Amino acid sequence: MKYIDYFLLGIAVRKFSFRGELLIKINDYSPDLFLKETILFFEIQGALITYNVLRVRPHKTDLLRISLEGIIDDKTVEPLINKEVYLDNKRLPKQSISQPYPIQLIGFNVIERDRSIGVIHDYYDRRLQPLLEILSNGRKILIPLHEDLIIKLDEINREIHVNLPEGLLELNP
Repeated sequence: MKYIDYFLLGIAVRKFSFRGELLIKINDYSPDLFLKETILFFEIQGALITYNVLRVRPHKTDLLRISLEGIIDDKTVEPLINKEVYLDNKRLPKQSISQPYPIQLIGFNVIERDRSIGVIHDYYDRRLQPLLEILSNGRKILIPLHEDLIIKLDEINREIHVNLPEGLLELNP
């Protein structure tokens, strides 16, 4: 499920200790960016549930080790395992529009060779290849988000100019 005002931080992958600590696998961000978080949102049964964070520490290269208020042992941590973890969009680390996070591009018009392809409607976080979902005349088009394909980002006009490989648009039914 997508939440407009939140971004997917990662997935709670497993418990860390018998004291209710949890490991969160981070999507495409450095764990060091989130060491001061005080609130996390877990998607449980289609709703975001708020948890106060007591402590956050990095764990290896793409994991956060967290302690949450009210989560004190194996029994209380178990329902959070394999759940998606979100943060408020306002907590998204600041980044230049020249190297944007995909969430910053939603609503941008995609232009190729002076022709509008459509508007970025969504994105898919894939570690190896993030994808942008573009709505064009009622159909969905997926294109890779890769710096070699981006010619220009126009933040003022909310446009992204791209040079797509020939035939890529035809791959999308």
